[in-house]
Amino acid sequence: MYHDDYLWLEEVEGDKALNWVKSENSRTIQKFENLEDFKNNFNQCLEILNRKDKILGVNIQGDLVFNLWQDENNPQGILRCLSLEDFKSKKLNWKILINLDEKSKQDKIKWVFHGFLRYKNTNKALLYLSRGGLDAHHCWEFDLEKAALIEGGFQFPEAKGYAEWINEDLLYYNMAISEDDKNNSGYGRFLRALERGQELSQAKEIFSISKEDISLYIAPFYYKDETYIIAMKNLTFFERRHYIEKDQKFQELELPNRCNLMSNLNEYVFFNLMEDWNEFKANDLISYNILDQNYELVLRPSQTQSIEMTANVKDYLVVNLLDNISSTIIKFKRENKKWISEKLSLPELGSITGISTSEETNEMFCNYSSFNSPSTYYYVDVEKNIVTINQQLESKYPFENYVVKQEFSTSLDGTKVPYFIVHKKDIEYNSENPTILYGYGGFNISVTPAFNEVIAPLWLERGGVLAFANIRGGGEYGPKWHQAALKLNRHKAYQDFFSIAEDLINKKITSRHHLGAKGGSNGGLLMGVCYTQRPDLFKAIDCLVPLLDMLRFHKLLAGASWVAEYGSVDNKEEKTYLESYSPYQNIVREKIQDTTILLYTSTKDDRVHPGHARKMAAKIKEMNLPYYYFENMEGGHGGSSDFTEKARQMALEYTFFHQQLT
Repeated sequence: MYHDDYLWLEEVEGDKALNWVKSENSRTIQKFENLEDFKNNFNQCLEILNRKDKILGVNIQGDLVFNLWQDENNPQGILRCLSLEDFKSKKLNWKILINLDEKSKQDKIKWVFHGFLRYKNTNKALLYLSRGGLDAHHCWEFDLEKAALIEGGFQFPEAKGYAEWINEDLLYYNMAISEDDKNNSGYGRFLRALERGQELSQAKEIFSISKEDISLYIAPFYYKDETYIIAMKNLTFFERRHYIEKDQKFQELELPNRCNLMSNLNEYVFFNLMEDWNEFKANDLISYNILDQNYELVLRPSQTQSIEMTANVKDYLVVNLLDNISSTIIKFKRENKKWISEKLSLPELGSITGISTSEETNEMFCNYSSFNSPSTYYYVDVEKNIVTINQQLESKYPFENYVVKQEFSTSLDGTKVPYFIVHKKDIEYNSENPTILYGYGGFNISVTPAFNEVIAPLWLERGGVLAFANIRGGGEYGPKWHQAALKLNRHKAYQDFFSIAEDLINKKITSRHHLGAKGGSNGGLLMGVCYTQRPDLFKAIDCLVPLLDMLRFHKLLAGASWVAEYGSVDNKEEKTYLESYSPYQNIVREKIQDTTILLYTSTKDDRVHPGHARKMAAKIKEMNLPYYYFENMEGGHGGSSDFTEKARQMALEYTFFHQQLT
């Protein structure tokens, strides 16, 4: 049995552990924060994050749009709203709803905005705020007209979970408030109905899951003045059972376990299949009619396509379809008993994100960007297929002077693996270009070509190259691409990443002494594997909010919910496999050579335990290998809770890479 000398570092708020963290932070701060390079990187990053002319992304709810504004004067943000019509015509007479900086100062708590849910076109809403960036949050009922919390209104204490409006005086909620409420992953088990004026103890339990099930979610939708609920009992991270509710009674839908609820339109509910089922294929988008219980094919993506997300406006379903990892937006309408499609006239060869739709009209907003195209915010009349620019980010950096290429490497088993590279046009392929290779490769999540203005001054303008890996485990090519790297096939994701690194070196874009790798969360695990298995490929590794101890991940915070991705130590074969690559157990001093790793995590991360990064750093230190460690005391799983923290994190990362790779 493996003996762990550093288990005490898993005590998140333990005095001994926090003293160790403060000592490590101090060492890293002393190394970097007095450097002119760090100061310049920090100032440039903060200036970009705080710029006054940044795009105002909005969330449409009813006849209003909502925006959280953050700058140097309001780092936590101001939540504000105005009418949809005024926003379209650029009459920006915002109404301030809540100033989170003032509330943080008043409560002596660093509040981080987590969400705002309005009930139809009323003045009632639910406000979610998190302490320092935790996944857990507080929830209060909020009065839009008075711009104030409603005294005696709906309210929930700090917990992981959610509440949904059923009507103006009824909520369904699932909150992990007490220990009995929690499953093995720390999420809520019980769906309860709470009427206005009731105490939480009086709420009626209407649905539940076992402690072994990983989560329970619901999605309400409205059709002809009726409220319908789809409940999802998640058996694993990727397998779930769906139920439809009417009058607090739940009936299971006839669906395969591997499918995802997407959205609804009138009497139709849409699902994306992750496996073959009846006459349908994995990756299909299908509709379910709540009136006649029939299923029908809406869209069958090709082998190079996957469905990123769907949304609905009044009369149309809107689908964001990835085609060779670039976004295409398609609208669907029900006509003559079949689904009719039309591509919307939005730019392609980039990423479309931030889609916000009106369910009362046929309007939507979305953000388009690519690696070398600054963000543009579009207004779309979906019915008429008219696309107009609402806002456009002006960049002082010449992005037209950057080259973007999609390349393919060949993995160990012969699979062709795509990746993007970005650099200035005048770069020579001489094996000396400092290069950062970013990867994730898990949980069906796609890495798409999106614009990030910060990378220009911090990396590209200084002669750096960026590469983005689309390895197996991600969702770039649909469920088969993801499922190819599950559990006992996890090594395929890592082999894909290594093959891209080798391709960058073979093409003389860079060399081992100028190549770094970056990834966070599941991508942090990827970084740990790079560090322990192939340090011969990488001079520097940036390992963010990582999983690293794969023999204990299931015991830490939400880790039990990821067994379907990684496997279980309770299964003999899977345990042996996890032991073979778990980074924390596989550091070999003689193998690491001169690879330097930066480990970055957050004390407030209540999803991936900071103990992973802490223990890895302690063991690396024990072996007298080069490393840096920084733990943000706020920030949650995102790593930072405001722009100052974000600028410090990015300045640290890019200063680290400049030191190591140039």
